[in-house]
Amino acid sequence: MIGGYVGHDVADHWVQTHTQATQKIEKDGATHCLHHVIYLQFTKLGFVALIWLVTGVHLNAWTLLLGATIDALMHYAADRQEFGILPKLAKLVNKTDFWEFGDKIIAPCGTGAYKMDQSWHVFWIFVWALISSVGVN
Repeated sequence: MIGGYVGHDVADHWVQTHTQATQKIEKDGATHCLHHVIYLQFTKLGFVALIWLVTGVHLNAWTLLLGATIDALMHYAADRQEFGILPKLAKLVNKTDFWEFGDKIIAPCGTGAYKMDQSWHVFWIFVWALISSVGVN
């Protein structure tokens, strides 16, 4: 599922528009977040399809789409910060200090929150890969 991982990195940093990135966390930003996640999943699936075309690896379409759906829902839940999933999880595992590390204005991509957000997304790509591998010989 390297395609999902690469697709995520490309989509989260290159495909996502400035408006999606800045507005998805706002109270009325649900549509921006939804558009971001849709573009994100199509990018990921595009990379997965490219690997399929090049290698000929056989994937079950249903498990691939099930995993992609779960991944998309978890990405949306994390990016819609009004739910507070990641800060609550950081507090639960005693990582609040790391979550709050760094200057969100000077270096937003160098913060603990950013790293924990990205690791959350990568974890769900891993879950997607596990689900997608069901039935693959």
